[in-house]
Amino acid sequence: MIQSHLIYGLSVNIEKESIKNVEFNTLFMLSTKSKQI
Repeated sequence: MIQSHLIYGLSVNIEKESIKNVEFNTLFMLSTKSKQI
């Protein structure tokens, strides 16, 4: 029980981090594109 709960918590954290990374990457891409123009 405890192990599955830990794994679930880790997967949720990984999902949150990946969402943050996607948001950061899109912001970075937008800023670099605006600089190029």
